[in-house]
Amino acid sequence: MEHRAIFARSIARRAGVDETKVDVDFVVNNLNALYVFDSARMQAGADNLQYNVEKRANDVYDAELLIYLADPTLHLLTSDKGFHRIAKSSQQNRVHIVSADCLRDPACAAATIRSIVETAVP
Repeated sequence: MEHRAIFARSIARRAGVDETKVDVDFVVNNLNALYVFDSARMQAGADNLQYNVEKRANDVYDAELLIYLADPTLHLLTSDKGFHRIAKSSQQNRVHIVSADCLRDPACAAATIRSIVETAVP
């Protein structure tokens, strides 16, 4: 519970909101993929003394992308397998990881996007 509260307060602080009035459950539920991703990232660093922060610098950008999932109508289409870290997130069904080759191929990319749109819950 404390980790959830720390996460929610830090999000509120970054957003310029009074962190003492933040609804922890609301923040964690709406930013669940970000919460799961950041938790996994911190756990990986804590578990591995040789964790290379510089090699994982792109994780900051990846985390920022997950904020968009607070809007339940948005999906994330990527070839970055690092997003598998959110497998236990309630938002994981809106993160679609496909091969880079598929995204470079117009027919495959179009079929993938069509599938996402057709199966999206309104």
